[in-house]
Amino acid sequence: MTPPSPTSRAELRGALSVHPVDDARPSEASREPTPPLRRAWRLLAPALALALWWPAGFFGLDDWFFLPLRARDGDLVFLGAAAAATAAAALVRSVWLRILVVALLSGLGWLLGAPEIESVAGERMVLAGLLASGGLLGLVLGARGSRGPLPLAVALALVAGLTPAAWPDGPVIALALVLPFVGVPLRRLGGAAGGALGVLVAWLVAELLSRGLRAGWDALQGGLPRDQVADGLATVGRAGVDHLGAEGLEAVLNLLRENTVWFLVAAVAALALVAVAGVQAARAVKARRASRAEDTREVETTPAPS
Repeated sequence: MTPPSPTSRAELRGALSVHPVDDARPSEASREPTPPLRRAWRLLAPALALALWWPAGFFGLDDWFFLPLRARDGDLVFLGAAAAATAAAALVRSVWLRILVVALLSGLGWLLGAPEIESVAGERMVLAGLLASGGLLGLVLGARGSRGPLPLAVALALVAGLTPAAWPDGPVIALALVLPFVGVPLRRLGGAAGGALGVLVAWLVAELLSRGLRAGWDALQGGLPRDQVADGLATVGRAGVDHLGAEGLEAVLNLLRENTVWFLVAAVAALALVAVAGVQAARAVKARRASRAEDTREVETTPAPS
């Protein structure tokens, strides 16, 4: 029996409308809850970024939490701010929280150590610009660090290459070289090896840029006056390029020689991860074969219908 046709406009509109299916979207209760470790990391990451900002960029350059805010050390201010902000941005996933962490700690460092008497004209303005621009660069470089092992490895390599802080970068480089192999199946080992090579190149490039900037800043002989910013930056650029052209290749070879032990540590750790991935793959294949054999036995033992 067919239903009666709609007679009013409201009934006609209701008959032609498309009603959503109740089960088309999963309900809030059916959604998978966030794992406890991920929830804990979301709370821990900002605190870790706050704790590592100063050591990542300025450890050993001045007293605890003081910045080298001196005209002759403008290169250290810029590079340290860039490395510190890169480390903080790589740990914190929220964009606004990254900016808040970097701005808060940069402002605190400025309040603690800003020069009261200028040794060079416009010293305070130049140093504030270097601190802010380094922080912005670090926020950009570390923006993708929280998206997976490989982006985090690149961020760590950039931190190790840019920072003027007085901590050994060998362990950080070893960790960065191992991260691309974390959780990678055997069929993707080639991509992981390529990622590790990219991490190594990123570190070397950051090291060269850092050394070029420091050599160029030394050519200013005392700092960058406010009324000669353009000429001073040109001097820094020329001196940095000349330094890299004369000593860049030797610097790369020295870096590779000095960190050979840490490269070996990274290789052993990567091989261990590959071995674990191989064992897991073998167990998965064995489990699939056992399941198929069990299904086959059930089919063979099932009596045919009479």
